[in-house]
Amino acid sequence: MDYVYNFIEKIRNESPKEVDFLIQNTKFIFKKTVVSNTENALVCYEGASSENQKIIFELRNPHIKGTKFNRIDLNIPGRSGQITCFHLENLGFVRGEPIIDITQIIKLSGRNKEANKIKKELAINLLSSEGLLYSQKDNRWYLGTYNNQQQEWLYGRDTERFISDFLRLGVIMAYVRGDDGIKLQLTKTR
Repeated sequence: MDYVYNFIEKIRNESPKEVDFLIQNTKFIFKKTVVSNTENALVCYEGASSENQKIIFELRNPHIKGTKFNRIDLNIPGRSGQITCFHLENLGFVRGEPIIDITQIIKLSGRNKEANKIKKELAINLLSSEGLLYSQKDNRWYLGTYNNQQQEWLYGRDTERFISDFLRLGVIMAYVRGDDGIKLQLTKTR
């Protein structure tokens, strides 16, 4: 059974036409659009914030056949790197692990280690306030728990919630990275 293929098809077939959410004081509405010609693009969403910020996100599945490189990325078209991603091999999709928590360590790269530390702390605080932090101990975000063998979401989640949380995660990480023109009206977080 090709668990990766089934998961990817679930994302493609069940992705909602529209997703909206609030991050602190800023509302975002994303509408599903035609996928670009980008290689490995699965789903594309165009969004706008209540502050009239325009955002385009693509969910992609870059992979190299015959290797362990197989992941789901969240990208802004035209940007060289992904906003965030999770590795299908590392999580157990490829091996057919029965139950998978979709998590990933918060990673920020850059030459200024002190700036990275500050950005990571901001990301942790925002993700925690949005209910997307899996573990503060090892700084992991969380997008849901998936039954790989039954091909269904667990704990009241579904593909719509997965997509919504992934886009919300993308907005936060793009904001924290500071290079994508995304602004948030922040209130104090704990």
